[in-house]
Amino acid sequence: MIGEYIHPSALLCTDIASNYMKFAKNKKLQHETVNERQKQRVKKGIFHIQHVNNFHHRLKDWMERFQGVATITWITTSTGFVGFK
Repeated sequence: MIGEYIHPSALLCTDIASNYMKFAKNKKLQHETVNERQKQRVKKGIFHIQHVNNFHHRLKDWMERFQGVATITWITTSTGFVGFK
């Protein structure tokens, strides 16, 4: 779904989850990973995922008040947060 909107010259910066690695390989994207589990916050002085993590946390906090299946369905279909919990 989201792969249709990513330009082939884009650089994907993610954590080390294998699904991101497979996605980058399938789309032939340049891919940089940040290993949060080993306390790696920034890679090569520029690559990080802190903005996305912060946005994800704030969205979850905001959505928590709505509690329910419809909320999860709305998030996954309208924002592309597949697997969001």
